[in-house]
Amino acid sequence: MTWRYHPRWEKFEIFAEGGGNVFGLEFDSDGRLFSGHNGGNTRGWHFLQSGYFLKQGRTPNKFGPVANPYAFGDLPEMRSTHSVPRFSHATILCEASAMPGRMQGRFLSADPLHNHLILSERKRRGSTFETTDLGKPLRSTEDAFRPVYLCNAPDGSVYVADFYDFYIAHGQHYQSQIDPTTGRIYRLRGRSQKLERDTNLAARSTAELIALLKHPNKWHRQMAVRLLGRRALDAESQAGLIRWVGDHEGREALGGIWALSQGEGWSRKLGESFLKHPYPQVRSWAVRLLGDRGAIESVAKLRELSRQERDLEVWNQLASTVMKPGMAPGVPVIGELLRRSGDQQDPRVALMLWWALEKHAFEGSEQILALFSDAEIRKQPMVRRE
Repeated sequence: MTWRYHPRWEKFEIFAEGGGNVFGLEFDSDGRLFSGHNGGNTRGWHFLQSGYFLKQGRTPNKFGPVANPYAFGDLPEMRSTHSVPRFSHATILCEASAMPGRMQGRFLSADPLHNHLILSERKRRGSTFETTDLGKPLRSTEDAFRPVYLCNAPDGSVYVADFYDFYIAHGQHYQSQIDPTTGRIYRLRGRSQKLERDTNLAARSTAELIALLKHPNKWHRQMAVRLLGRRALDAESQAGLIRWVGDHEGREALGGIWALSQGEGWSRKLGESFLKHPYPQVRSWAVRLLGDRGAIESVAKLRELSRQERDLEVWNQLASTVMKPGMAPGVPVIGELLRRSGDQQDPRVALMLWWALEKHAFEGSEQILALFSDAEIRKQPMVRRE
């Protein structure tokens, strides 16, 4: 599974069940969650909040079914357009300003078994992605070159760490038959791209940090959000972040939402206003953050959004939020999406909508049954629980 813990609220939560033998997690610039994979025929996982994902491997019941006996399915790994050998260890989205343009926004994965890194293109596949391998930006003929970690670095490059050892199996490791002193760190950068020199952001003013939310280097954007979230944001700073979200129609707006959330500048009224933002991922994050703080009072606004929303990633997030405990009043939100789903084929939406209804099979049973008085909803193969 993937899980999260909120240090201020002291709240633990399973974010998604299933997935591979996850060696590391990666958030892209839209806040989507990815990981590598300890298996073949995929470059990893794209996780959704409250989703049930295939448990490692295709061997039947190797790790058992998902915990919910009424899941009636699970979500697979990201599809690859070709055969992929085992395995992609850690993976990141290359979003560093000193990397060449051909690598930007693409997966960069460590393959310690075969002594190289893999670059993979990601293409939309409905509400998720599929990948195609493009090449090996770093490879070695040394059998002991075992890349196991990589990250978008403060200076705009990508750092890669290996452990220099011939053994790759578990046995030698837990028996301490490895040398912990021989690992190496590499820096990858484009030939013509400049490195970022100013990486001491803690001394920046709040206004300067807000301006960094559109910095070309991902590390600067993420660090600006983190530092803003640690500060006690006064009314003027909160107003500046709210203006930032309103003034930016694309991805740049997301940093403002995340900073407001981390800096305790979030409110239900504010979240509901962001449901009308032109960028789909802003709407998705508004739905998610409303749910994280209890979305009962926002059900009417969420239902209004579900009547007109076209982006299927936002549909999935609406389903995730309705799955929250106590959100049985949100069942009509799913009903609005079912009325509009027609015969659309998506690798994720149908199961997400089912799970949102199934979650409230008892406390929301009257509302669920009422949905099926609608002829359009009756066309959907939804009634399976006994």
